[in-house]
Amino acid sequence: MKIFIWTMTAIVALLGTLLVAVMAFAAGWLSDNMAGGAGWATQLAQVPVPAWLSLLLDPAMVEWVRAASTSVLSAVATGLPWLAPMLGWVVPMLWVLWLIVLIFVLAVATGLHFAVGRKRSLTRLNG
Repeated sequence: MKIFIWTMTAIVALLGTLLVAVMAFAAGWLSDNMAGGAGWATQLAQVPVPAWLSLLLDPAMVEWVRAASTSVLSAVATGLPWLAPMLGWVVPMLWVLWLIVLIFVLAVATGLHFAVGRKRSLTRLNG
């Protein structure tokens, strides 16, 4: 049982660390590449709609989605000057939060380890 507890703890620690590493990489990449300004929002708004999409959906619906997405991208582009520096803090905060969670997971695993050991020693004394 102790081996199972520590195996599960190792798997959770490994998968959690990989997840945080991917999120930290993505946040770092975003903070580095957002400094370019709002030029990408207008470029994305000018991308032509594929012909097959017009066959599947109503052309008015396609234009509505395009206008809505352009509006959202413009709003995001205006917020970039304060969003990019904030993303610089996300990477260290992700690792600090993961450290806190990992300490909690290790504490639970240690408690389970000693609880299983205590239960076995009590059953040997009573048995």
